[in-house]
Amino acid sequence: MIRRECNDENILSYADNINNAGISLLGIISDILDFSKIEAGHMELVEVGYSLPSMIADIYNLISFRAEAKGLELKIRIDSTLPSGLIGDELRIKQIIVNLLTNAVKYTEKGRVSLEIKGVSKDEDEGRIKISFAVSDTGIGMREEEMGKLFVPFDRLDVSRTKSIEGTGLGLSISRQLLHMMDSDLMVESKYDHGSTFSFVISQGISDISEVGDFDPAEKISHSARAEEKGYFRAPGKRILVVDDMPMNIQVLKGLLKRSQMIIDTASGGEECIEKVRETDYDLIFLDYRMPVLDGIETIRRLKEFYPQRIEHVPVIALTASAIAGDREKLLEAGFTDYMSKPVIISEMEDMMKKYIRIDEPAVQDDAGSDDGDDEQMTDLPRAVLDIAVLDHKRGIEYCGDAEDYSLLAHSLKSMSESIGAKRLHDMAKALEKAGREGDLETLKKDTPEFLTEYRGLGSALKAALE
Repeated sequence: MIRRECNDENILSYADNINNAGISLLGIISDILDFSKIEAGHMELVEVGYSLPSMIADIYNLISFRAEAKGLELKIRIDSTLPSGLIGDELRIKQIIVNLLTNAVKYTEKGRVSLEIKGVSKDEDEGRIKISFAVSDTGIGMREEEMGKLFVPFDRLDVSRTKSIEGTGLGLSISRQLLHMMDSDLMVESKYDHGSTFSFVISQGISDISEVGDFDPAEKISHSARAEEKGYFRAPGKRILVVDDMPMNIQVLKGLLKRSQMIIDTASGGEECIEKVRETDYDLIFLDYRMPVLDGIETIRRLKEFYPQRIEHVPVIALTASAIAGDREKLLEAGFTDYMSKPVIISEMEDMMKKYIRIDEPAVQDDAGSDDGDDEQMTDLPRAVLDIAVLDHKRGIEYCGDAEDYSLLAHSLKSMSESIGAKRLHDMAKALEKAGREGDLETLKKDTPEFLTEYRGLGSALKAALE
């Protein structure tokens, strides 16, 4: 919320540091949880159809900013003859590749990091293909005697050179064990002070035989990756319900969605959610998966049982802190339209809303054109007005404008009036432009009615002449 609403560079810098530290901590926790699941034998692979180009574009989005921050070149080369649709555990394959690329960026100070993907062999009868993935870098490399410790959990190589690099030492161990579950292994080649190459080969099913073709992920960066820089989602008058038992989560979601100009209702649990749906029509519902008393699955079951017509066409998005493969299937089978991981990333939430909320006009407003004052004016509007769905309240406020906007309009009318010889209108517009620029509101209020009478009279005369 700070990063979206604040313009102070120092505060933004502090917020970025907090954000980066939070991401780093979440990564450490995720690694420890994954390692524990593997050790306990509770890690399962879930094979589903996925798009190879989309997966690589997502990976590029995740890594490109890290590489750019260190001044490194990031190269991704893909065999153009590879099938575009595959069947496998996309989540875990992506995790392995991101681990390898993240390490490559961490341990490389200059030069490049690259990912090469190519086909090894194809079994058309079985509908499967073996694909090689190789991540190379021009980083610090490793000595021969260090290679044996490479996959030891929590171990770090050459501490004198890597002590300032964050991480748990679990990434490679997890990646290798995931590959073992896929009947593969992680291969390493390295030269001290010259760089390393990590590679693996996996067998995947084929769901779409159309070829990837000439694919450059740098040209496929999704809107969501740049959403915070480019703009924000707007859907004036649309009504959504956010259901979560944690007050802080409610506060964050309301804050992140403040600029959307949607009407945001909240509920602190499943029973309150059901009551709200009984009383109100919603365009979309965000429903927390794990809640006391009634969890998300039981809540959606009751909604479909009690109010089937009211809920039939409403997208219900599950909010879950554990969007692992098994949970995803369970949520979709229970009747959720889609799911989203917590902590919420606002660009992903906006993409989700754009996917499911129908709007009749462009949904993204440039931040450059935003004004925090508009938010205050929206807040000050009576609730009864906000509840009128056919009104675009934001547009109304923008139309009213301010003295500066008034001056710009008066300036335009002054120039156009002069160009057709409407001298009186030109002189009046000139005086009003001057009053607007000086903030003379009394003159504006006093002289605008006469100006509009002159303007409309000229308009009527021109219309008659043209007819």
